[in-house]
Amino acid sequence: MFKTRGLARTLTLAALVAGATMLAACSTSAEGTTPSGSGNTGTSTSVGGTPPVPGSESAKELCAGKKYTVGFSHPSSEALAVQVVEEYAKKRGADLGCVKVLIDATTDLNLETQRAAIESWILQGVDAIVVRPVDPDALTRLQQDAQAKNIKWLTYTNHMKGQDGSVGWSTDNAGHLMADDLSAWLKKNYPKGGISGAVVGVSAQPTLSGQWDFPKKSLTSAGIPVVLDADCWTQECGLNLTETALQEHPDLRVFIAGSTDDAGIGAAKAFANAGIDPSKVYIGGMDGSQQALAEIQKGSYYKTTAAIKLDLLGYSIVDAAIHAVKQDGLSNMVTPNELASLADPAALQGLIDVYKK
Repeated sequence: MFKTRGLARTLTLAALVAGATMLAACSTSAEGTTPSGSGNTGTSTSVGGTPPVPGSESAKELCAGKKYTVGFSHPSSEALAVQVVEEYAKKRGADLGCVKVLIDATTDLNLETQRAAIESWILQGVDAIVVRPVDPDALTRLQQDAQAKNIKWLTYTNHMKGQDGSVGWSTDNAGHLMADDLSAWLKKNYPKGGISGAVVGVSAQPTLSGQWDFPKKSLTSAGIPVVLDADCWTQECGLNLTETALQEHPDLRVFIAGSTDDAGIGAAKAFANAGIDPSKVYIGGMDGSQQALAEIQKGSYYKTTAAIKLDLLGYSIVDAAIHAVKQDGLSNMVTPNELASLADPAALQGLIDVYKK
């Protein structure tokens, strides 16, 4: 088997940015109060019922006449999907009229700029901070400083002990959606096998493992050998790894981009360069990037992606933060994934339209 797990340790950290639709980029089976497999798996300081759908509450219901300031820090803010989430968070705040949303401009997973932004918010005395930490351990002191000043600390797809809430999505559910779709496709197109598959992920992000582990099980259950098991999250590595794998295994017909869609986009280029019939290839990805959705709509090599509803994810940043301040037990919000494919053209178009608003 062609294995390159651990590649993440040899590539530059900045390369991970291309996978920031991990929105981020990213989780595992849960402990604590959030649902199993959610993008955040930690225990919140408040425990309550089922949170409302993000964006569904009015200003009167959510803010109750008060004004709030919320800071959101994602370390890969140059990624398009992250920018879309940020815009929807700001839109939610503006629509409510009672929430000011501050955005951290950190890029390239730069821990120092992320720390500086959060430090400034603590000095300003914001009401809540929602953060996807580059390194949770490195932000522990800032978390303590914030909470000591009664600033609520929420995480975005990366748990920190003692957090006041969380936003994210169910990575296990995303993996199951992909696995079920893949199994059906294999049964229809290759009932007797005769092909091989590739699965890529990010071993340095174990909280995402459901996104590639479950599709991998579908392959092995169908008797399809996994000949490429690697760390990959960019178009470049998706292209290079797939081209190499095709040279060694010309029967390669399945590529699962378990980390982000970008790796799948690169793989599609490799299959195209090899002149392989698109109808004979299954590429599935994660997050629902704009390019992946467009490729699916064209009926190309890309068959599906477990898309995150970016508008709801953006709204949840604001709503969960305010619920954390209110300490009403509704500060853990999980955004659902939706399998995007040509099986439902209208739903697919709806996901594409999210990028146009």
